[in-house]
Parts: sequence; C-alpha cells; structure tokens
Amino acid sequence: MGQSQLWQVYLVLALATDGLALALAGTLWLHGASWYWVALPPVADALLRTLFVAHGFRTAWRLRPRALAAAYPHGALQALRTITRETLALWRMFSLLMPLPFGSRRDRGWGVPILFVHGFICNAGVWRPLMRALARRTGAPLRAISLYPAFGNINEYAEQLHAAVEAFRQQTRIARIMLVGHSMGGLVIRRYLRAYGADRVCRVVTLGSPHHGVFVPASLARLGENLRQMKHGSPWLAALNADEDQPCPVPILSVWSPHDNLIPPQDGARLRYPNARERILPGEAHDTLLFSPVVADLLVQEWNSSPAEPLTPTSASEQRIVCFDFD
Repeated sequence: MGQSQLWQVYLVLALATDGLALALAGTLWLHGASWYWVALPPVADALLRTLFVAHGFRTAWRLRPRALAAAYPHGALQALRTITRETLALWRMFSLLMPLPFGSRRDRGWGVPILFVHGFICNAGVWRPLMRALARRTGAPLRAISLYPAFGNINEYAEQLHAAVEAFRQQTRIARIMLVGHSMGGLVIRRYLRAYGADRVCRVVTLGSPHHGVFVPASLARLGENLRQMKHGSPWLAALNADEDQPCPVPILSVWSPHDNLIPPQDGARLRYPNARERILPGEAHDTLLFSPVVADLLVQEWNSSPAEPLTPTSASEQRIVCFDFD
C-alpha cells in the first residue's frame, strides 16, 4: 500500500467514525429529537475511543516492571487524566492530522535541518503540531517523511530515510542534520545509522521508541514484518543492539514515559550506549509525547546545541556504508 493509498484509508476511517456520528446527530436534530438523543452518537463515539484506549492502558500497565511501577506510581485521577489526554491525542492524529498529511515541511530556514520519522501505521501528518512549535522557536528547515508500506520491513524504511536525508542535505546545503523519531521511527533511525554511518547526522532524539522490544501478541505479529522486528526478544532487535556496549557515534537522547500505553515493558525505551542520555516524562502516554510542550522544549535545546556545517564536495560525496546483517 503506497503513501497516497494509506492517506485515503485514514481519510475514509475518519469519515466513517466521526462523520457517521455527526451525521446521526444531525439527522436526529432535524427530526426534532431531544438534545440528549442528538448528543448520543458523538458521545458514544468518544466513549468507545476512550474504552479502547483504557483497555490498552490496562494491558500495558499490567506488564510494567514492578520496579518501574514502584518508582513512578500513578493514582486513579492521574490515570484518568493520562487516558483522557491519550484519547484526545489519538483522535487528533487519526481524524485531523493523518488524513491530510500536507504542510509537513518547511524548506527555508537556517541552522541545522530537522528530519522527523513517524511511528507504526502513522504518516508525516502526525508531526505538524510539533513542527509548528519548533518553527516559532527556531530557524530550522523542517521536514517529515512518510514510510510505506504500513506493515513493511524496517530495513527498507531505513533505505527510504537515507534517500530523504540525502535530499534534505542537498536542498539545505548542510552537511549534518538532526533526526527525530517517534516509536518505531527511532528504530528506523538507528537502523539507518548502522547501515550508513553517522557522517550525515549530528544528533538523534527518540520519543517512546521500543529500543529493546515491545510485547506483541502472536496474532498481531502476523500482520507485518515491522511488528515481528519490534517484538521483544526478536533476532532483529538483538542485531540492532549488538553494539550498545560501545558509544553511539552521534549524541542521542531517548525520551520516554513509565506510563506509556503502547510499548510494554516501558523501560525497553532505555538506551544502553555509554554516552546515551535519557529524559523520563511521567504522566505522558505514547502519543501525547507528540503534543508535549516539554518535548518541544527538549528539541529546541538539542537544536541549539547543534552547530550547522556547510555541505562541501567532500561531505557530499561521503559513502561510508557499514555492512551489517539484519535478516
């Protein structure tokens, strides 16, 4: 399934859920129904979404490591707030941002360019709010890419990222760029670094990325190669993490939450490179990271710490490729 087809699927799903609820409410209103009958379809739609998210939280938090649960307790009111914010984040992503993933770039600017890599079954549209926040506070050229197919191989996603990195460097005439990945996007970035080296990258930030795997039921793992690669204990992850006893070739920051609802065990987002840094954000869910002001602050700080290097004929022709078996 290509990019345009995937966007059409998101648009159809958005219309099928929100559109149906609003159409039913409008029909009831036109037929003179009481206000509570008019409100019922959108309320039911919102309730179903909330229950779906709450079930995900229940499953993920039951799988939390005990030490993590003890270190970061989450009361009932705090849990309700987190669930509500994640429900709104998912609605915003799938109903507003991903169906029309346009405007996910700002080619003009100054300083180090920032390239964003989305997570599983998402597209470039999810980055628009965060990119707008960075556009107001930095001069960075900004671009987000869409990976396809939706259930493809992460190795192939890394090839797509390589093409995007090269195009962005040539367009901005900056030798090294900053990469930001959410969820699976962080693994795509790390796979890219293993395949092509760090000559084109000055800094990496991952948001809620399952660096050491996520519990994936067997029924879901059959859906796609990327799910099998991200599964806790997979040979692919073992290969990706084989060099974690050595320093990462670029400065890397992992931002994650002990209350993440989609990547149990949550501390699998921790990196073990000797030079890796991390920022733990209690109370955030998996997708609320994309809308977090704290995350925006962290990205601005990382960008300010990255001086731009003009692209030269030498850097433009760098082809240091690391042979590495991920099959």
